[in-house]
Amino acid sequence: MPELYEVSYSHKATVAAVRDYYRFLTRMYLKESYVAEPPEGGWPEISFENLGSLGKTNEAILLLRHLPYISSPDESALGAANCLFMDWRWIARSLALGECSAEDALYLTEGYSGLPKSMSPHVVGLTRGSYYNPSFLLDTKLGVVFWWECHSDIKRNPSREPISGEEYDNGPNEEETDFRCDSVAWAIPDFFELLKDLFRQLFYVPVGPRAVLYAKALKEVMPMLEAIYREHGWPDIERYRKRECLNAIQSLMEERDPGNADRRPEGD
Repeated sequence: MPELYEVSYSHKATVAAVRDYYRFLTRMYLKESYVAEPPEGGWPEISFENLGSLGKTNEAILLLRHLPYISSPDESALGAANCLFMDWRWIARSLALGECSAEDALYLTEGYSGLPKSMSPHVVGLTRGSYYNPSFLLDTKLGVVFWWECHSDIKRNPSREPISGEEYDNGPNEEETDFRCDSVAWAIPDFFELLKDLFRQLFYVPVGPRAVLYAKALKEVMPMLEAIYREHGWPDIERYRKRECLNAIQSLMEERDPGNADRRPEGD
């Protein structure tokens, strides 16, 4: 198990890890047009002025400024099972227009699931709040991602070694210690590789160009979905036929539950 002192933060490597993860998703199910890439110099609306009230470090804001974001027309495209990733451009615009307070913004990205209201200034939330949405918290000081209340199945048998928790139990205040002790942490590149592995293993199962469910939630239909993925080359990304696979999955899902099937893929 890696120790915390062996890990360090890199802005460039973090942006690359997020970008590579989103590209992986577009090769499996997500439309390429759903990934928004920042312009040269970063997203102009994600500025120190607009996000200054959040109490985050310049390094944390700089990262948010340069990340790509998942952005579908109705903001419903998932980046993991039952998981909406936060588009921080929306937070920045809402703060600038006075449509959202700093407390609301932090609640949406860090506190919705019951996390402490006061988070480390080095930490930014990667996901947006809902009761069931996973909380992924990236620490720009330590170079790790904390998965708060990580699923027990993943904790017991992770495909990537998590960071030893002993060193970050001694946070500067109790609130930081609380969220860290209730989390599992991975080095940032390892965390995104872990998520990829969950897709490769079909622990996470895309059932359309936007929807991703847990295999356990699919119950009796899961063997059929797994067979469709294997028939279309998954998990060999070079052999995998995305469009044909998603069409076959959509046909199955429409047959089983017409009202809840995700829309058929179009374009990419």
